[in-house]
Amino acid sequence: MNKIIALFLAGKKNKKHISNISPAFQKTIFLLFLYVAFSCNVIAAEKNHTAKIKPLNLGLIPHLSSNLMIKKYSNLINYLEEVLHRPVTINTAPNFKTYVQRSSEGKFDLYMTAPHMAVYHEKHDQHIRLAKFSNNLHAVIAVTKDSPYKNITDLKGKTITAPDALAANTINGELTLINNGLDIEKEAAINYTTSNNNPLVLLSENKADAAITGLPGFKIVSRNSRLKQPLRILKTSEPIPHMMFMSPPRVSPADREAFKKALLNMPDNKTGNAFLSGLPFGHPVEVTDKDLQQLADMLKTLEQRLK
Repeated sequence: MNKIIALFLAGKKNKKHISNISPAFQKTIFLLFLYVAFSCNVIAAEKNHTAKIKPLNLGLIPHLSSNLMIKKYSNLINYLEEVLHRPVTINTAPNFKTYVQRSSEGKFDLYMTAPHMAVYHEKHDQHIRLAKFSNNLHAVIAVTKDSPYKNITDLKGKTITAPDALAANTINGELTLINNGLDIEKEAAINYTTSNNNPLVLLSENKADAAITGLPGFKIVSRNSRLKQPLRILKTSEPIPHMMFMSPPRVSPADREAFKKALLNMPDNKTGNAFLSGLPFGHPVEVTDKDLQQLADMLKTLEQRLK
């Protein structure tokens, strides 16, 4: 191909080399040359355009291990790249406190966070709410199946294990204990772990008298044959809104509107629906003032612990 094009470009300077080529064939060569040149320009333009597109920095709250995070959220990344026409990079943090700090600093263009943390960022950082998942969150207080505990007040003087002190299930679970007559400052010892599931494992090993976790996690883990003994729910919390998507004020209104539209339209897309069907979250919906008002007590606890 290059030899033919080079031969054509030689033109009149090398008439002796093309004297035997018919005019029709010369025209074909010329058209072929134009096509190749045009294609090269298009490819170069596309590469240049792609290089100029800034990746979307997506923040994901570290409620899962890194391996599970990649597995569970791969379809979300694919969906956002598909509908927003820009590459997406995942960012998180080693723990909840660092994630809150990075979110406050505006490290993420779009981020998913716990509901009480979303309220915190709206209040303290003027971040903008975009969407939430439609299902409610419930914390549960679990005990071993054969334990003698029948009421929350039976846990006075006992040891309770829970996830991270900033986690939504932890704070919601603690408020449930308080609202049912247990002074968690004076009448119980709460030990925090680094995982939503570890409390149930510790409970089954008799390393705690009760455990706080989320309802979906309890359903999954309690069926796990690795547990040393079966568990049961002593008390379920009142429902609170599910995880929310937020965006910092540095992001342009046009981008925020595109993010929000993409989130709310997720169920109508094959890739988006594949993501939603793999998690017990429900589907993205609007966040209301009532949603945030439900989280007032959790916000106060979060603010105290962040200090």
